Amino acid sequence: MAGLEAFGEELKSLISGKVIVREPLERHTSYRVGGPADLYVVPSSRKSLKITLKWTVEKRLPVFIIGKGTNLLVSDAGFRGVVIDLRKCCRNWIRSGNRVTIGSGWILMKALEQLAEEGLSGFEALYGIPGTVGGALHINAGAFGTEISDHLVEAEVMDLTGDVHKIEADALDFGYRRGIKNPGWVILSGTFELEKGCTEEIRERMRQILDRRREKQPLSRASAGSVFKRPPGHYAGALIQGAGLKGFRHGNALVSRKHANFVINTGGAKAGEIKELIEIVRSGVFKKYGVALDLENELIGW
Repeated sequence: MAGLEAFGEELKSLISGKVIVREPLERHTSYRVGGPADLYVVPSSRKSLKITLKWTVEKRLPVFIIGKGTNLLVSDAGFRGVVIDLRKCCRNWIRSGNRVTIGSGWILMKALEQLAEEGLSGFEALYGIPGTVGGALHINAGAFGTEISDHLVEAEVMDLTGDVHKIEADALDFGYRRGIKNPGWVILSGTFELEKGCTEEIRERMRQILDRRREKQPLSRASAGSVFKRPPGHYAGALIQGAGLKGFRHGNALVSRKHANFVINTGGAKAGEIKELIEIVRSGVFKKYGVALDLENELIGW
């Protein structure tokens, strides 16, 4: 993008929030890899988000929306365009009875802790999933038989012209790891219908879920969760282990010895190494079982 500094200064003059030129995306992804975004924007309000989106359309700049970056593999070259972080501008929380509207910028685990505090049950099985509420809606995050779409009443989105739309859950094509992925929409919030429960009982279920995750998954390591979706009739981790690739290392990228469907940055890995390891795993599984693994991680800037 030519004249990055000038573009950055122009956008800064139009909105409230941060505009950072050439921001390394390794600072914003759980893999801890990724080259720079031309512009990294953190609007502080919906009004500033609207102005930013309209400005990118006017300038014909590519846009990518980021939450906590926990399901992304960003290339070493980074992203040629504008990355917009929603964690400041989409923080609304509105409750009416057992129905609650949660802004997409909420960290999912923090939102679930707040639901527990308010005695609202239904999402305990999702506790421990990293990322934001918006990110969870984007991929229809799920675990232990529960998906975030299960209790969704409607989603609120903003299109690239800044217009806001409310869309009923039934009108959205949810499926296994298939969420709200219309490239012309920015997810602002989700409204959920939950059940009244006992705060302590909800918290205990959440603790049990987190213990199960810690036992089976390398939660303390730099990864982006499950690399591959579950193939029909199989488990990706079991196929990877069966192909002899559990613990396989490529440069500074490693197939986790704890859970084979996780790839870990052991320190200093490049995005390219991680992507190459993913392809080695995919090829090895196909060669042994004839099963083509589909990515759950999202590739950006490749």
